[in-house]
Amino acid sequence: MPEEVSILHVLTKLAVGGAGMNTLLSCRDIRDKGFRSELVTGPEKPPEGDYFHLAEQYGIRTTICPHLVWRISPIHDILALYELTNIIKKGGYTIVHTHGSKARLLGRAAARLSGCSPMVVQTFHGWPFDSQMSFLRQAAYTTMERVGFRLAHQSVAVTPEDVFKGAVWGIGKPGSYTVIRSGVEFEPFFSRRGRVIEARAELGLPADCPVVGTVARLAPVKDPMTFLEVASRIHARLPECRFVMVGDGPMRSEVERRVNASGLSHAVILTGNRTDVCRLLPAFDVFLITSVSEGLPRGMLEALASGVPVVSTDVGGVSELLTGTANGMICPVGDPDCLAVRVLEILMTPGLSESLLENVDRDLEPFSAERMVSDLRELYMVLAKQRAGLQTGPP
Repeated sequence: MPEEVSILHVLTKLAVGGAGMNTLLSCRDIRDKGFRSELVTGPEKPPEGDYFHLAEQYGIRTTICPHLVWRISPIHDILALYELTNIIKKGGYTIVHTHGSKARLLGRAAARLSGCSPMVVQTFHGWPFDSQMSFLRQAAYTTMERVGFRLAHQSVAVTPEDVFKGAVWGIGKPGSYTVIRSGVEFEPFFSRRGRVIEARAELGLPADCPVVGTVARLAPVKDPMTFLEVASRIHARLPECRFVMVGDGPMRSEVERRVNASGLSHAVILTGNRTDVCRLLPAFDVFLITSVSEGLPRGMLEALASGVPVVSTDVGGVSELLTGTANGMICPVGDPDCLAVRVLEILMTPGLSESLLENVDRDLEPFSAERMVSDLRELYMVLAKQRAGLQTGPP
């Protein structure tokens, strides 16, 4: 392996969520495999919370790019490009690894403009467009992705479904992607399996009531309003059922109004952002995902590791783990009736939950953080050798 291989991860905002945690674990754990790894991100601290404290806790050298912001802003974007170019030039990185739509575009361009000839990796943690977007917004995002796609030396998707979706939208071809699944540190979740009473006490819930929960940003892409519609349907059949929404975000006030208007204020708990999700998940009988778009939902992986079956909309890589006979059930996007029926089926069928989760540990093995970092190491080694001018096969 070439000496002094260094990686700079570029992320638009270090927000609570799968992309942020994926990037932090990648940045932290690759150091144990002999690489120097650093992070550059924007200054924004979104309402759903951020991971700046974890970056500090993990000892990750983090540089703030003042003008790298989430929204499209020509002035900010031009200044961010200038700032990123200088950061890359000063650091002399072997590899620039970009995450998120804005960071992918600006990071790829900055790497080329730096004159340092780093190898560029782009990871797609799901796509920034979905069927709910307007035509013009879809066109803007897909055009941006198509224009910048070829600036990277290697493209990574967290699920085969994202490879397929990218190809359908004309963003590369299936053979131009490598799948490296978003990894989770499972041990904290494995270790708390079965601690139902303790978890429910933490949430102020009765020990014997049915509980349906989720962990998600309160944002349009997660569709929390459909979660509440499902809750209303289930509550009509099982008045004793309780519903827990862990997370925060820009839709918090709207969600609170809907809860009060629907008469579910006694049955729905909004915890806000929590850093101890592993302590809360055992309280759930079913984990419900109502998203309209995903890459590989981290909450799904964590719920399954906690011994909780999942009912989800058919988004991203969900179908890799949920089959209807294993781990959970899938419904169409935006179909609260189907979601409610599937949740009730699990809640009201004795032994079904245990049957669904019979092989869950085996099914989760490919999604561990250890596997993710090992796959990244192999990719980085190949790219570093290519940069050094050594002959090697494709990554």
